[in-house]
Amino acid sequence: MSRSPIVNQLSDVDAFFRELSKQPGFEVYGDDLPVAADAEIAAVEEVLGYPIPSEIRALWTSGVKVWQGTFQHDSFVSFGRDLCGPDIALRDLPTLRERADDPLSADAPEETREFVRLAKEGFPISFENPILVSDSGGAIYLMNFGDVAATRLAASLSEHLADWLRAGGLVQIDDEEGYRAFMSKVAATLTAWARGGGASKWLEYYRQTYWS
Repeated sequence: MSRSPIVNQLSDVDAFFRELSKQPGFEVYGDDLPVAADAEIAAVEEVLGYPIPSEIRALWTSGVKVWQGTFQHDSFVSFGRDLCGPDIALRDLPTLRERADDPLSADAPEETREFVRLAKEGFPISFENPILVSDSGGAIYLMNFGDVAATRLAASLSEHLADWLRAGGLVQIDDEEGYRAFMSKVAATLTAWARGGGASKWLEYYRQTYWS
């Protein structure tokens, strides 16, 4: 029985971080994301009132490792994702729903309106602020509780993973110079599907938000 494309992609992401762990200058660590039982996913669906999108269900039942790490450089460089399973999603949903009552002014920006909508309707797939959140359509958003803002990153988990890995899987880098040094070390390790597709939207978001 063939695996779904998203499971193959998750396997490639896993292989990328495993390869980085063998290279000097990288500190890489991984935690198993437990394979979710149908009952665990159903418990989240019952609270949400809609089915978990297929790619996120595949993530939760894949048994992949969640990788994070740092790269030795003059400025701080970290990479990876703190992806979570349905148990953490269910645990953190009340905190998300508490923000659904945030007041909205008539001239509130789109990022704030999306934040409130996702606080009402979405669910987390990571747990450290800013968090990754999805909704009934399976799109991926970054929600920042401090800024009360949500930004759409991709139409699906697979699209986000490809875009994010195209930027080396970065999660926090202090400056452009650190990013260039990081990419010079990881570019040859990127899987083929992460090398094409043009500029990374995740990187452009990061540049505008943190380096501008």
